[in-house]
Amino acid sequence: MTKKKSEAVPQPFFEARFDDLVQVVKAILPAASKDETRVHLNSICFEIEESGVRALATNGHWLAKWEGLEHVDEHEPGSFLVPLYAAKQFLALAKDNVECAVVRVYANKIVLPPMQLTLIGGGESVIAFTRVDAEFPPWRQIVPPDSAYASSMAERAIGVACDYVADVARSFKAAGAKGFVLEFAGLIDPIRITSDAAKKLLVILMPMRVDTNGERIEGPEDDAPDEDDEEAAQ
Repeated sequence: MTKKKSEAVPQPFFEARFDDLVQVVKAILPAASKDETRVHLNSICFEIEESGVRALATNGHWLAKWEGLEHVDEHEPGSFLVPLYAAKQFLALAKDNVECAVVRVYANKIVLPPMQLTLIGGGESVIAFTRVDAEFPPWRQIVPPDSAYASSMAERAIGVACDYVADVARSFKAAGAKGFVLEFAGLIDPIRITSDAAKKLLVILMPMRVDTNGERIEGPEDDAPDEDDEEAAQ
């Protein structure tokens, strides 16, 4: 009795315009956790669908989501995580003024094909990384429906961490927006942040917990931006 060879599971990947992916990574990167022991948060998640690619990142306190990154030609539906260090290496290529039309992203490498690169000596440029064996948090569970939000809450006070708001501003700046709008669903519900100038970017910010004296009991110290993140957002 012969055994049938098991069919290989297609590896998810997508191709995108280089400049588009640079903008998406710059906008999403500030939300990723800096804690390397939390591999599911110390990364960027790509969800590949027939209609396009969704990019997400979160540190557990706020979430950045880019909807509708257009894939070019070939792609394979699925999802995977790209670790933070690989995303930073990709932005370093962009900072070096690499001229490229299309970039291909797999679950374990980012490839700039040789025919698309303008580099001395030619050849493809590959950023290889260990595949992140983890699941991205179920982000849809923290996003209340549109009907729950209002642009203002009269005579109410909601605490937010200034450090996170500064990171949010960096995300919207990278997306091409000069400002953003905060929408509230309730005192302890996630805050939705949007901008008409960056319609593909959505940010969800968790309210800050405070005690009865108004002192913060939960904050962003562990995920404060480092110098590399500041440079990447430029």
